[in-house]
Amino acid sequence: MKIAIIDDEQLALERLTRILKELGYEDITASSNTDIVFDTKYDLLFLDIDMPSIKGTELAKKIKSIYPDTSIIFQTAYSEFALEAFDIGSIDYILKPTEKSRVLQAISRVSARKNPITKLVTKLGNETYIIDPKDVYFIQADLNEVIVKTKTSNAYMQKNISILEEELKDYGFVRVHRSYLVNINKIKNMTTVEASKFEIKFVDIYDTITTSKDGAKFLRNYLGEICV
Repeated sequence: MKIAIIDDEQLALERLTRILKELGYEDITASSNTDIVFDTKYDLLFLDIDMPSIKGTELAKKIKSIYPDTSIIFQTAYSEFALEAFDIGSIDYILKPTEKSRVLQAISRVSARKNPITKLVTKLGNETYIIDPKDVYFIQADLNEVIVKTKTSNAYMQKNISILEEELKDYGFVRVHRSYLVNINKIKNMTTVEASKFEIKFVDIYDTITTSKDGAKFLRNYLGEICV
């Protein structure tokens, strides 16, 4: 992936460059010169939203008019520009100081849009299983991998749960806990338990999951939107 970082702060350029290299990306151009984005087509641009020479959102519009397939992620110290950033089609909006976990999450969204997932490749012992996401009840984080729960098995997959969260959105999966993604199409019922959490029961299996408090709130809002 060819990446460019445009920011008027040298420390911000250095910090994000270091994070991207730690994540395994090498083809990185970091500069305060906004003109470089018009000379070369980049797969992904990290743009500061508030630069002296030009507003990041205006720069993004110009880039999109030339390279419509380029993905854009904004990074800034100012949260008030978030709505404007998403209105012009940015993938994500990262607040400074930039954290590695947020960069990983943002890039996973880029990957999910460019490479929509169709099947999950999992392992159980020496066996490899190709699973349709629609057949998955929930996904549980387990150290450096995840457990993929279907009606008949608990298979393992070498993938970060935050990346799967983005890749499986279109299949109705929602993050209800830092360790759980749930397929809402497989939910039988939900019971409110302590601290306003939900205990989730599923169709055709006996497993249950308890959400976090924030996960329960998100699930209420999510179901409210799709059930209107």
